[in-house]
Amino acid sequence: MQIDILGTRYDFIITPKSQYIPPDDLGVVDSGAFCDPFNKKIAIIEEDNKLDQQRLMRHEITHAFFFESGFLKHYDDEDITDWFAVQFPKLIKVFEEIGAI
Repeated sequence: MQIDILGTRYDFIITPKSQYIPPDDLGVVDSGAFCDPFNKKIAIIEEDNKLDQQRLMRHEITHAFFFESGFLKHYDDEDITDWFAVQFPKLIKVFEEIGAI
C-alpha cells in the first residue's frame, strides 16, 4: 500500500519474518523495521503482538515525517522518534478530550 507523508508517497509494507530483508545501504541496526526516505519505503515485520506492530508502524512513520519536514537532525534520533511512537496514543486521547482535533 502507499501512504502520504506530507505530500510524498511512500510504499508501506508489512511483511512476514521469513520474507523480511533489511536494507544494507542505510547503515541501520536491523530492528525488524525501517524507513528508507531516499527510496520512499517503510517496511516492518508482521508481529504477533498487535500493540508492538502498531508501535513499530508509528515509529517508522515518524522517521518519514521528520525527513519530509526537513528535520534531518531528528530523522536519525531514535530516542525522540520512539518517544513519539509510544506517546502518540496518549497525546491524541488528550487532544480529542479537549476538542483540539
